[in-house]
Amino acid sequence: MDLHPGLTAAVGALLGTLLGVVLWNAVLSRRKRSLQALTDQARAAAESIRTTAEHEAVGLRDRQLAEAREEAAALRDEVRREVTIRRTEAEKLEARLADREERLTEREQRLLQDERAFAERRERVDERAQLLATREAELLRHSEALERRMEEVAGLTREEAAQRVRQEVEDTARAESAARARQVRDQAEREA
Repeated sequence: MDLHPGLTAAVGALLGTLLGVVLWNAVLSRRKRSLQALTDQARAAAESIRTTAEHEAVGLRDRQLAEAREEAAALRDEVRREVTIRRTEAEKLEARLADREERLTEREQRLLQDERAFAERRERVDERAQLLATREAELLRHSEALERRMEEVAGLTREEAAQRVRQEVEDTARAESAARARQVRDQAEREA
């Protein structure tokens, strides 16, 4: 049974090649399955990482949003408090200014009243001073007239001189009384 040695070698080579191909296919198949398993694991791990990252990102975003909302609310509350404080201060200042303005207005009214009263008193004093000056001038004229009369009377009898002096005193008294009555009436009319 001796086959041809070349044939044996060819069959052996063919069988070796077949066996090599089968083994190579088996190795490749195994590697392919192993590679597929590794790819599936990598995909699963990547999906898990992606899902975890998404959850963490959502959680981080939610925490940051919550913190931002809290900060915004705190800032809003602080601004409201500040606005309330400023408004209260402004209202107090406005009230103080209104009170001060009212006091100044009242003071101005009192000063105007005092000024009018002072002007009226000054006018009355001026009128009285003028009246006194007029009376003084009248008295001076009467005194001078009386002296002249006395000089004239000196040439009369005692009874005639006394009679004339009495008459002149009465005339002067009547004139002064009438002038005083006019003055009182005029002053009463001005003050009324």
